[in-house]
Amino acid sequence: MFDWLRKERMFEDVCGVNTPISTVEAKGGTLPASGHALSGDCYEMLGVRPAIGRLFTREDDRPAGPHVVVLSYIFGQRQLW
Repeated sequence: MFDWLRKERMFEDVCGVNTPISTVEAKGGTLPASGHALSGDCYEMLGVRPAIGRLFTREDDRPAGPHVVVLSYIFGQRQLW
């Protein structure tokens, strides 16, 4: 259905969002993490730009695509850096 919505002319852009329950392994432990699974064009559609690195793209929306993650600055600062 998502592919059909992308092709529909009545929509300028379409963004898919799912909110799975996640856990993250960081600093030698496991912790719960809230997150969103987004389609590759969500950030572009919303006009969001990364502070560092890159955001998801449509190229990431394929079964053999790269395994990528976007972290909030606060999460990275508290849990990784």
